[in-house]
Amino acid sequence: MLYPKTKLFTALGMSTALLVGAGSAYATQKKEINESVETVNSMKEPTPEEIQKVLEGKPTPSNIKVEGLFSLNGKPDYTADFYLNDENLLSLLKINAQELKQELATGKSVVEIAAFKNVTKQQVINVITKTQTDVQFKGENNVDSKQYEQMLKNIEPIAIQVIEHKTETPWINESVETVNSMKEPTPEEIQKVLDGKPTPSNIEAEGLFSLNGKPDYTADFYLNDENLLSLLKINAQELRQELATGKSVVEIAASKNVTKQQMINVITKTQTDVQFKGENNVDSKQYEQMLKNIEPKAILVIEHKTETPW
Repeated sequence: MLYPKTKLFTALGMSTALLVGAGSAYATQKKEINESVETVNSMKEPTPEEIQKVLEGKPTPSNIKVEGLFSLNGKPDYTADFYLNDENLLSLLKINAQELKQELATGKSVVEIAAFKNVTKQQVINVITKTQTDVQFKGENNVDSKQYEQMLKNIEPIAIQVIEHKTETPWINESVETVNSMKEPTPEEIQKVLDGKPTPSNIEAEGLFSLNGKPDYTADFYLNDENLLSLLKINAQELRQELATGKSVVEIAASKNVTKQQMINVITKTQTDVQFKGENNVDSKQYEQMLKNIEPKAILVIEHKTETPW
């Protein structure tokens, strides 16, 4: 989940202006970082030892991530960002995400970029499938080896589609299918999430809403919530696609038999936990007050529709 480095809001006096301001500041900061950050790693060809090190799960430090690594019809295409913003993959290729975006913009596929660096297609597949499988089982203990191997196999065709894709070309199935289906959650699954026991977190996305044709990051802090996504049996990319059709989160939830109050409960709990993160012996009254303070903001977010002002 996307947590800010400092508390987003104070316990009292939170307002819509603060909500919008936080999103605007985040968007500005992100843009400045993506445009100006210099990376330490050069684009030199990785050695066999470095490749093996990455394949063993020992990547070099991650580089700054970027969005819209591909484009379609002259606009950013975020479809593959979840798969390619992978520090293990970037370390394997001795490249950072910004450089990868520039290479992809020339019309090359990831496979072709890798081949230039003497990295095989299978090595790229192995890294991506491992990263995505680890995401699926994040937070779970004693994962069965057969389940893990099956997940690797399930993700492999998606990884292949991503690394063979070229910018400005349509996807085979219009979008990369995710491993998690969008099936309706059962009452037991809903209760499990409300009890604070979410299913493995799904991939996160930014700019879940848009305004004047540009990404709107205002609500990302609230909606990139693994508990909420688990409750809805959806991942952040799918949520963004649904929101882009003009639906509110409330409407999306209703189609899955999830109530507005269930979502409010999940979001306010997550955000309250963020506020008190690292603090010991939190007073129950303070905690309950924070839940109440955050609730109107949560309602504002889940009732919001894309391309409408806050």
